Formats: sequence, C-alpha cells, structure tokens
Amino acid sequence: MAKFDIGQIVSLKSNLETSGVIINSVILETQVKYKVFINNSTADYFESQLVSQKQKNEVSQIGIDSFHTYITSLQITNPSNSKLY
Repeated sequence: MAKFDIGQIVSLKSNLETSGVIINSVILETQVKYKVFINNSTADYFESQLVSQKQKNEVSQIGIDSFHTYITSLQITNPSNSKLY
C-alpha cells in the first residue's frame, strides 16, 4: 500500500530542503515508486527515499487594535476602495 497520496508534498530524505509534489505512484513487487515534480521537472523516487513534509499553519491571530491599524492602512493606500467586502 502506498504511503504517500497523489498531490502530497514530500521532501527528499537526503536533502530536506528539496521538496516536490507526488504526481504518480506505481506499486512494484517490493516497494512503491513515485513520480515527483521537483525542481521544475519530474523524477522517480522510491518510497524509502521520501519523507512527508508537514505543512505550516499560516493562520495567526492579531489583536483588534492591530486589525484596525491594518484596515486603516489599506484604506489609506487604496482610497478608491471605499467598501470592505
């Protein structure tokens, strides 16, 4: 059974800074081979060469004063946008 799903972001075990997206998987007799879109091209890797990359949670909370400051700055830099949607 495949450890990674198509569309999942993975990194190379040999270089964790290099990441790519699984675009295809082939189940062989002993392990699974994946086609990964990495460095603007596709490359084949075995399951043992890849590690799942945790996605960072980009959500952050700010206080009401910071939010008000942000909205005000948007209105100042874009005066033609008089309505917030």
